[in-house]
Amino acid sequence: MKTHLNAWPLVMGVILILAPVSPTRSQDKPFDGVPRFRTYIAADYIYQDFPDDFDGFSFYSDGINLYTVPKLAAGNGFRIGLGFRDQRFGAEASYQMSTHATEWLGITGEAIHHEVGADARGYLFPGGPVQPFGKIGLLLHFLVLKEGAIDLETDSLDTVREMYGGGIGLRLAGGLRLNFTGSVAMRSEAEFRVGRFRTLAGRTINTLSASNWVFSAGLVYTFAR
Repeated sequence: MKTHLNAWPLVMGVILILAPVSPTRSQDKPFDGVPRFRTYIAADYIYQDFPDDFDGFSFYSDGINLYTVPKLAAGNGFRIGLGFRDQRFGAEASYQMSTHATEWLGITGEAIHHEVGADARGYLFPGGPVQPFGKIGLLLHFLVLKEGAIDLETDSLDTVREMYGGGIGLRLAGGLRLNFTGSVAMRSEAEFRVGRFRTLAGRTINTLSASNWVFSAGLVYTFAR
């Protein structure tokens, strides 16, 4: 079963719901630089792949169940973030989710990847409408397989969701922010994530790479002071 998550309606919905309508006219002025310490919200569309450690034929077993290591297709999803910034530096906390089609020895299914992270950001040309930026941060992540285990006694596919736990990872990224007004901006970035999946269904494995690329683009709404 392959599913595709259309994240754009959710991204736009988050912006429209959370971004308040200001009674002042200052929000509508053209961009004229970033004041100090302003809070913002962001919603992004994301696209990410997974490393070859998920090969589509390996497995783990505890003698009762066989836990699959499926091949994961690249997938898409969304990220929502809350942050603050001044002229050159900022910080952001975020949550992201993506869906991925899976296959293990001809058995197809679906996986959902969740990630919570926090990062620090640095901006170039903060007084201009186009601002390159870089970021470094930490993340917690896990992967839920909807069809991830086979009962060795009955030889049947277990529909109970099995989870790969990720522990702490590192994210490095570079991107570009385009400011339309003092409140509304668009951003895009390429991120490389470094980490491992350390547990499977509560048991320590510490062998599967979770390092991969994530590409994203979305909207940023900055609140008035």
